[in-house]
Amino acid sequence: MGVRAYAARCLARIGQQDKGVTSVMIDSLNDKDPQMRRIAVEVLACPGCEAAVVVPALISSLRDEWPTVRYEAAHSLCVFSNAAYAAVPELLHALEDPVPFVRSEATNALNHFAPEAAAKAGIK
Repeated sequence: MGVRAYAARCLARIGQQDKGVTSVMIDSLNDKDPQMRRIAVEVLACPGCEAAVVVPALISSLRDEWPTVRYEAAHSLCVFSNAAYAAVPELLHALEDPVPFVRSEATNALNHFAPEAAAKAGIK
């Protein structure tokens, strides 16, 4: 793990609910390093983080070029349950992702907080 990734994880432990940490992590979603983007998504998945700020950032991460970032975004949305309902269209799109583990996590997320949308999509 690189120094910046380690620092991001330390920031998460210090104050995940701090708006400054949230802002830095959202900015990190545009980092050139996919590992840093994945860690930023992971750090943003905290129950105390403000859903109105974090969920849109996670939704855009569902379209990241790196599969591990897309996977982590789908997984992280589950923390926000009903507040993440706006992600349903992107998660439905992720069901067609070329990477199996991304499709699987999109399925899990839909089943977790949008079971009716999952059922309409034919997910069991």
